[in-house]
Amino acid sequence: MDIDHILKLARISVSDEEKGEIEKDFFSILKFTEKLSEVDISKVLPINYPTEIKNVFREDINKKFSLKEKEEASKKILQKIPNVKDEYAKVKKIF
Repeated sequence: MDIDHILKLARISVSDEEKGEIEKDFFSILKFTEKLSEVDISKVLPINYPTEIKNVFREDINKKFSLKEKEEASKKILQKIPNVKDEYAKVKKIF
């Protein structure tokens, strides 16, 4: 592996002395990662997160509303909208 190419990809400019040190460190890291492939992981289960995460959802409630309740709710919502026309919320054109 060419250290000059790696430094160019990382957009790092270093002196020749620093380049030698970086190259030595880089290849020692690569050797260490090769040792990791020797570890037996056949009995290790894959995980997505290091801790167990659970989503907490509320239970959906199917509730029937009367027409009067629906109309009252619509009126309350429309009162909070700044721009209303003919009982509809008026928004900016997007096309």
